[in-house]
Amino acid sequence: MIATPSLSDCCRCGIGKLLKHENLSGKDVETLFHSILAESDAALSDEESALLSGMLVALAMKGETVGELVGAARGMRRHAKRIQVLGAPVVDIVGTGGDTLDTFNISTTA
Repeated sequence: MIATPSLSDCCRCGIGKLLKHENLSGKDVETLFHSILAESDAALSDEESALLSGMLVALAMKGETVGELVGAARGMRRHAKRIQVLGAPVVDIVGTGGDTLDTFNISTTA
């Protein structure tokens, strides 16, 4: 099994590329988001917090590519918990408010 790079290593590598206005590979961003969530059980150190903040600001300033967004989604999905629902139908009670149906979204007020 290949070890996942540390959050600090991912951020340093990413910041270096982003400061040169280079896009990150989807795999790089997936690994970054996996590292963020893998270390989320413990508090981030001041160094990790600063590196992560710098990385995300640099990414936003460059402008995210589709590949980078897909990588972020994949990294987060690796940590998603699958839930098993048996029997009763499931209803989604939380929306984004972007359904264009001109309806009131109660979850927005929560």
